Amino acid sequence: MATKQSGTGQNNVGQVVASGTTPAASNAASAAPGTAVGSNGATPHNLGKLRARLSAMAQGWSTAMPAGSALPALGGNYSSSSVVTEINGWLPLFPAVDAAKLGYATAVAQLHDAEPAMRVKLAKLELALRAFFGKSSPLLAQFGMKPAKLPAKLSAAKLAVRVERSKQTRAIRKTLGSKQKADLKFRGELTTQVVGPATEAQAPATAAPTPPVSPTGK
Repeated sequence: MATKQSGTGQNNVGQVVASGTTPAASNAASAAPGTAVGSNGATPHNLGKLRARLSAMAQGWSTAMPAGSALPALGGNYSSSSVVTEINGWLPLFPAVDAAKLGYATAVAQLHDAEPAMRVKLAKLELALRAFFGKSSPLLAQFGMKPAKLPAKLSAAKLAVRVERSKQTRAIRKTLGSKQKADLKFRGELTTQVVGPATEAQAPATAAPTPPVSPTGK
């Protein structure tokens, strides 16, 4: 926004606007995560538009209002100097927020770039520690790791119940062990004729009938 160099208030506005970020940088910072929250708990929206409105308001009071004039309003009069001074005290807050957002976005990007290496390193360290101390060692908790739980020992009664349950289950499913399968073999006699791949079963040849002999020998 171009400003005329007439009046001290106008010069202050020009300096504040010049110290702000460019619109492109402001939009990029506004898009970054970590939106600032005010002291009253409210989250500001459209900070770029708010800054533009404040800058335009200060510019108008510096140029359009006659010097030394005051505008009557509820609660008192608005003088040019008081309005411009108050707005100039607010405008520097916007570049500070933009810089903080940009720094936050840069830090988050660096963290995301390093995240894969962090996870790989942690996995290797945890594997080495489990191999050194043992998977169920309580010392693993000192490294932020959760020791593996040891299986609870069964009493004799519970172990007997488990064995019997396994037998009953195998009987229902008709599953056999290797020794039981080895005992199941065919031991009868074969009644089926096996024909080789290159030969075919042939019917027995029938003998030709013998011609009758004449009683005269002829």
